[in-house]
Amino acid sequence: MVPAVATSVVVAVLAIVGILLALSGGDDGEETRRVETPLTRASTTSTSFRLPLTTTTPPTVALTVPPTSATPPTQITPGSVAIVPGPAPAPAPAPAPAPAPAPADVPSPSTTTTTKPKTVPEELAEMLETELAGGTAPVPGSERGVVIEYESDERVRVTWPLDETRTGEDLRIAARVEATAILRVIQGYDRLADERVVLRATLPDADGFPERVLRLLFERATLDAIDFTTIDPLTIFELADEAEIEPILLPTPTTTSTSTTTTKP
Repeated sequence: MVPAVATSVVVAVLAIVGILLALSGGDDGEETRRVETPLTRASTTSTSFRLPLTTTTPPTVALTVPPTSATPPTQITPGSVAIVPGPAPAPAPAPAPAPAPAPADVPSPSTTTTTKPKTVPEELAEMLETELAGGTAPVPGSERGVVIEYESDERVRVTWPLDETRTGEDLRIAARVEATAILRVIQGYDRLADERVVLRATLPDADGFPERVLRLLFERATLDAIDFTTIDPLTIFELADEAEIEPILLPTPTTTSTSTTTTKP
């Protein structure tokens, strides 16, 4: 089996050699060549065969050039292309301004508040509340409740409640001392001139309502004639031009009358 294969290989080689010799020098006619196969160990016989003399055409290699573009170039019509300008370059940053000098101290403008002047009753009531509190303005809510009536007939009426916690002689003295203090303030109040002054003191009745227990009327001339630096407060009732006094404020209560009225001649 091996010698047969070897013989086939030799025959193939000799055939190729013969083709090369035919290409290099032969003419166009067909020529019969005798090829002798050398002796080998496997076989001693010679083989002769006729080979046609042909011309081998070299293979053609087809080169495929890929297209440069899948689509043909677009024809540009003059005037159909708009040129869009690019963004303008950003301007250079401006230099930072120099710091402003510190402002000089300027005094703030003064604010003027216009306060509406108080009326005579308002101002006089505040003055009397302070006087009855011992010279110091009372804490809001703890006022005695002085009421001022400033009438057009040139009369000033002052009503104030007596201290209901006082009784007996203590209450009688307190009523005179407070009446004297009220008259002293009114005498020195420069917004009053010729008005008559009426004082009225009250105490709560059995039902809790204020009840008048004292009424004193002083003409302006009578009031201006009083020297409050030397007067005895216990005599102030007797100096009034008119006086109506309930027994609770009298030193000796009377049994024939519930009040005493005194009028100067």
